[in-house]
Amino acid sequence: MNVTGKWSMKFNDSTGRSLDLNLWSSGGTRIMGYGIVTEEGTKNSVTASGSVTVKELKLITKSAAPEYANQKYDEYDLDLFMINNTLSGTYNLKSGGQLLGKGNATATKE
Repeated sequence: MNVTGKWSMKFNDSTGRSLDLNLWSSGGTRIMGYGIVTEEGTKNSVTASGSVTVKELKLITKSAAPEYANQKYDEYDLDLFMINNTLSGTYNLKSGGQLLGKGNATATKE
């Protein structure tokens, strides 16, 4: 599965939250990237890392600036599958190792 490129992700349980990512392969099955998470109009930088198989993308995005005062999250754990050029699956939102929320996410390639 080729996930290299720009992706725009929506979280199905929240209209005020989105994630834009630039992803690339760092050799073999490893994936790296960076992007912007938007939450209620506030934009924050994130880094991304994970792995990809023929059918599945496992990705973790982490805050690139955790000391930023208005930041409300630390990490998204994403487990996505490719269906008709769209990534769909589940996410867990964590902060300080504690689960803050979970739900479904859908990403389309730009």
